[in-house]
Amino acid sequence: MTMTTVAAAAVLPAYAEVLADPDGRDALVQVSTEEPREVMDRYRDGDGLTFPWHAHLAVARL
Repeated sequence: MTMTTVAAAAVLPAYAEVLADPDGRDALVQVSTEEPREVMDRYRDGDGLTFPWHAHLAVARL
């Protein structure tokens, strides 16, 4: 179980109830790891992730 999942239980009481039940905890962890995988696979680059990032930078000099 990830620290993020445990931390969420402190903030959202509903998570605490789910995490108290072993079957609920396993289901939550499974969904939390499998659902994002499909999206992340689009950006996979070897062992890491690569995705476009656009930025508008302005430099002012006096």
